[in-house]
Amino acid sequence: MKNIFTDPQASSFVAMSRVTSTGGKTLTDGVVAELHAQLQQRLEEPWTLNDMAAFCFLSPFYFCRQFKHVTGVTPYQYLIRMRINRARQMFEQPVGGQPRQVAEVAYACGFSDQAHLNRHFKRLVGTTPGRYARQQLTRIQSGEDRGRYEWAPTPSSYSVSDQDCA
Repeated sequence: MKNIFTDPQASSFVAMSRVTSTGGKTLTDGVVAELHAQLQQRLEEPWTLNDMAAFCFLSPFYFCRQFKHVTGVTPYQYLIRMRINRARQMFEQPVGGQPRQVAEVAYACGFSDQAHLNRHFKRLVGTTPGRYARQQLTRIQSGEDRGRYEWAPTPSSYSVSDQDCA
């Protein structure tokens, strides 16, 4: 993972955070969008709360409170949903007429192992990753339209519940 203090893109976060009347920084929609872009680019990396907070130049405790206030979910829930969306996208693109291997997708999306992906995928999507991959392959082979399920940080989507991922 890059050092955020030497990364030229990270300095833009200082300009995007606004100062409140009490002199503290708060998380804005622009900062959340920039963090989303960074997470998306480096989703396979092991992001921690400290990494995300440092990226936004906030303390971990304050970042967590502000992030949940702005998005409606914790940073960890947000990251898991992004990883599940990436897994869905990968399962929607089979390789050589075969569904992708679940373990391969798990590691490519930043999950520590296949069981970690299985647990969150089943909870958020309602089916196992293997079954989902086979369903997508069947849809593609039959010529049906694939649905796009990406959850992105827009003001209307900040209060997303787990059922919205299904």
